[in-house]
Amino acid sequence: MPTTGGFSNAADDETSFFHYALIWAENVERIGIIGQGTIDSNYTRRHGPKAIALKRCRFVDIKGVRLLNCPNYNISLLGTDYVNIDGVTILNGFADGIDPDACHNMRIENCHIESRDDAIVLKTSFSLGERRSCENITVINCFLASRANCFALGTESGGDFRQIALSNCIMANFAGDLPGGDHATSGISLRSVDGANVDGVAISNVTMRNACCPIFIRLGSRLRDRAPAPGSIRNVLISNVMAANASWPCAIAGIPGYYPEGITLSNIRLTYTSGGPLEARQFPVPEQERQYPTANMFGTLPAYGLYCRHVKNLALSNVQLLCSDRFVRLPLSGKKRNGYPYWQTPETIAETSVEDDPGAALVADDLIGLDIAALQARAGAGGGPVLQFIDVRDAFVHGCRAPEQTNVYLEVRGRPTDHIGFVGNCMDEARKAVRRVRR
Repeated sequence: MPTTGGFSNAADDETSFFHYALIWAENVERIGIIGQGTIDSNYTRRHGPKAIALKRCRFVDIKGVRLLNCPNYNISLLGTDYVNIDGVTILNGFADGIDPDACHNMRIENCHIESRDDAIVLKTSFSLGERRSCENITVINCFLASRANCFALGTESGGDFRQIALSNCIMANFAGDLPGGDHATSGISLRSVDGANVDGVAISNVTMRNACCPIFIRLGSRLRDRAPAPGSIRNVLISNVMAANASWPCAIAGIPGYYPEGITLSNIRLTYTSGGPLEARQFPVPEQERQYPTANMFGTLPAYGLYCRHVKNLALSNVQLLCSDRFVRLPLSGKKRNGYPYWQTPETIAETSVEDDPGAALVADDLIGLDIAALQARAGAGGGPVLQFIDVRDAFVHGCRAPEQTNVYLEVRGRPTDHIGFVGNCMDEARKAVRRVRR
């Protein structure tokens, strides 16, 4: 296998590609790391050499190997194209599992990844000195366990993301050395915060457990590497997803003037066992336009299931936002993830949890074009609405059924709210189908 080797003198941070690497190659073609062998970095903490690091390579096969106890990225790929990663096992990773950064034409399949950081994360950093896209990436038949994000794109998002597909995957928390494990921040996390245009993402046939936030989509304006303006997120299809034991609402959020658009969620079943601190629900949701994008960046949200803000053309079809019989509110843990406070999971602090009304299932704020069909949710015990629209234009709610003990099914607020269609719904269990609140 033709490679260049040795240790790099680069600083050990995310802006430098090689750091130190056990196996690394640059500007080579037709190479392979193949077999049933094991690479054991034998570290007990984060920070140290990467296991495999490839830069500007082409026609690469990584098959069958096991990577253990790596303190840095297990497989780091920068500007590397035509890659096939098949049957790789990553255990006890202290950093990301597989990092395709500005890569084209890659297939990741039949892999088992357990990492404290992201299991698989696609990036488009400025490490090549140019803005290069990440495109034509497929991920299939993988097990992804993490304390951060099981599958993500956009931690670094200076270049575009195009034609990304993930299917037939299982996602879970990384248990590691903790009793019961620490829950993953999110199962699916799609983000553009440094000017990237995200276009053409299809995710299907996913089952996950113990991901705090099952689905997180964020368009922001952190604007690293002198990005001139926020980018875009469009044409995203997420279907056939089942998530159990969630505790943070899913979120689809843009910023004023920049809206994710053309997003469809279909055949989604999410079950929530807990939510954030009760007292935090009284405060406005901050925009956090320039902040690091992570699922708990907004704090406690006003919906238990799905919160959407600054979005265009969102379609929800057969989405189930369910709660366990005993929904509890959890206090802040005293710890932080990515600089944001977060609350723990009910398994670890059940004695301090408070049984409470989950509130609204879905809150939509500043949406243009919303289609909701056959949504199922739980009614709040406190008499609040199941769905809440704030400044929503051109919405159509149809084929939905009010759950038992519904006081108000849909609450509509805001002067810009207009053209709301409410047709073909079964409201037999609701005291009031639609309530308009002037403000």
